[in-house]
Amino acid sequence: MTKPTNKTKKFILEGCILLFLFVVWCMICIGYQKQGEILILNKDDSVSNIVFSVEVNGQNIHAHSEGATVYLFLPSYVQTNRMKVDESIEGVWIDDEEISRSWKFQYDTPYSCKVEDMGEVLEFWLMVKKSQNLNSIFIQTESGSMMQVWSGKEYREAGSALMLDEKGNIVYNGGLEYIKGRGNSTWNEAKKPYTIKLEKKSYLYGMGESKKWLLLANAAEPSKIAYKLSMDMAEALGMVETSRMEWADLYLNGNYAGNYLICEPVSLDKIDAAGQDLEELNENLNGDLSALVPVTADGYKAFKMEFNPDDISGTYLIEKDVEGYYGQENSGFVTDDGNYFSLKYPENASCEQAEYIRSVTQKVEELLKEQDEEVFSYLDKKSMALHYLVDGITGNGDMGVTSLYFYKKQGDDMLYAGPVWDYDRSFGHFDWVIYDPDKEMSEYRQSEMISWISYLEENEEFMDTCRQLYAERVRAYVVELVEHGVDEYAKKLEQSVQMDGIRWSDQKSYYESFDANVRYLKFYLCERIRLFDRKFGYEGQDVPEFVGNGSTHQVTVLYGDEEQVFTVEDGECFPEPWEVDAGVYLGWFDSDSWICYNSKLPILEDMVIEALTID
Repeated sequence: MTKPTNKTKKFILEGCILLFLFVVWCMICIGYQKQGEILILNKDDSVSNIVFSVEVNGQNIHAHSEGATVYLFLPSYVQTNRMKVDESIEGVWIDDEEISRSWKFQYDTPYSCKVEDMGEVLEFWLMVKKSQNLNSIFIQTESGSMMQVWSGKEYREAGSALMLDEKGNIVYNGGLEYIKGRGNSTWNEAKKPYTIKLEKKSYLYGMGESKKWLLLANAAEPSKIAYKLSMDMAEALGMVETSRMEWADLYLNGNYAGNYLICEPVSLDKIDAAGQDLEELNENLNGDLSALVPVTADGYKAFKMEFNPDDISGTYLIEKDVEGYYGQENSGFVTDDGNYFSLKYPENASCEQAEYIRSVTQKVEELLKEQDEEVFSYLDKKSMALHYLVDGITGNGDMGVTSLYFYKKQGDDMLYAGPVWDYDRSFGHFDWVIYDPDKEMSEYRQSEMISWISYLEENEEFMDTCRQLYAERVRAYVVELVEHGVDEYAKKLEQSVQMDGIRWSDQKSYYESFDANVRYLKFYLCERIRLFDRKFGYEGQDVPEFVGNGSTHQVTVLYGDEEQVFTVEDGECFPEPWEVDAGVYLGWFDSDSWICYNSKLPILEDMVIEALTID
């Protein structure tokens, strides 16, 4: 082999250096493109009264107007504070200084802004806000609008989806078979929940593989922590069939839609990996199920099918529902106690399948009523106890009323409680009952609650299981949440929740600030620990103390023409000032949210309490 000369060595070294510099340059360019080093201010004819949007990493994000302020809501992965004005815009002035090329801005800072274009001059305040630590989801519908999707819950529209993690790495980039509405009462909110179906099965954000995913709006709970906290708790305590979820900032056709939870749908594989999909078998045997004749019989509703699978013993997923929602479902049944159950799997059940799962459920109900210990040969005691504890600790306003699921595995005679679901109105955030952290959830909404709860609370074996699980698993987990866990959730969410609060400024809450809403969650959990300690005989053990931060707050009380101002220590409760004239006033309300005031709520910020007149 010929030994290389010094000249050759020099040539190789120079080549390596050039290659290294080229790689570095490419990496810089890729980083530049990925992170959007300069935001481009564009014309935006799609937004009334505002002539610009901003281009971020190839995505056009429209400005949002709230009063006299225009907001730009940016995803977490943006790593710049420089903005460039597109040449098509005639002129932009920031704080009276004309911007000719690019300008450096500060996040969360209001700027006096003037835009001149086509002879028109617009003046407003401009603020740029950026999320932190969260994933981003961009959905583009084929029409470029969400109007048809919003027109009806069942309308489906195709499009495309781009999903990125908090650093801007692509998780999914492809077609969207459809986006549609979902939910019951939540669909009536301004901030709406959705179901999406991707063109191909995908693993998203460390969760399972699926084509169908849920986008939960979480509109009723201001911290945006409670829902995921509740689901994480259920999974950690042993309810392994629980759907996982992750937070994301959602953009629909370039418009910031808020902080959402992207969630796995309930998976048959999770509840019964070896079971057969009866819905699929029904379709294979009978063809198009939508063409079948619906049958309403004594105690159930289903479809008349010519053929049934050889084994109809599973897998089933049923939901305890209220009569109104039950009426909207394809299949279901009613027990002798008047408990309505919707069939979720199979959604289109044969008459024989509906009769079969009704008989299984009815047997559980009869044994519960008789306080026959054999009931736990047909109702899984552990999963039922965990569900009871999770609902009780989190103060689930729907406990035993709706969204209470049970599943049955193929060839197994047992009903299992789960998966847990629907915690957007938990932790005292529900408007149809009076808040009371010392009150058991089973004391609320008795007329609608499944009759099984009262039977179970009288069952010594069941309550012993609850007591044991509380001592071994639940109590320590909740204490950890109070001491550390809630704060960890809050660190991840604060910036996104602030953006969401501006975008959806009409959402109701006990408190305005994110910090107060987070502290309220810890207060509520402390009170629930005390409640369950009393219930299960663990009084005397250490309970985390919810203490004030040392500040004081002004509570202004308005009663007719009278006004009084009180100074209250942070964290203290403030009693209702005096009894109002019931013939004139509805009672005491928070003047900002118009939520009914309750004297068991800690005062964590300044507030105004007003006696609301009937007319």
